[in-house]
Amino acid sequence: MAENKEVEKIKKTLEKIKDPHTMEGLVSTGLIEDVKLEGKNVTIVLKVPYAGCAACAFVSGIEDEIKKKLKTSGYNVEVVILT
Repeated sequence: MAENKEVEKIKKTLEKIKDPHTMEGLVSTGLIEDVKLEGKNVTIVLKVPYAGCAACAFVSGIEDEIKKKLKTSGYNVEVVILT
């Protein structure tokens, strides 16, 4: 139960990061497909709209921002990019 609250806290943090195309939060735009938490290890599954997008600079920027925000909260972060 405590892990579910922690995942919700992580999702709230991710929602503060904006998709540069829509200026909406990553969770509400559907870019965050999953959040997996094991202790302080968190895996974020980022779903990008099309295959070529995975190499886009904006995806790299989002990935960096996710890692930065969650590392400051004490998590070890892995971002998996799906197309």
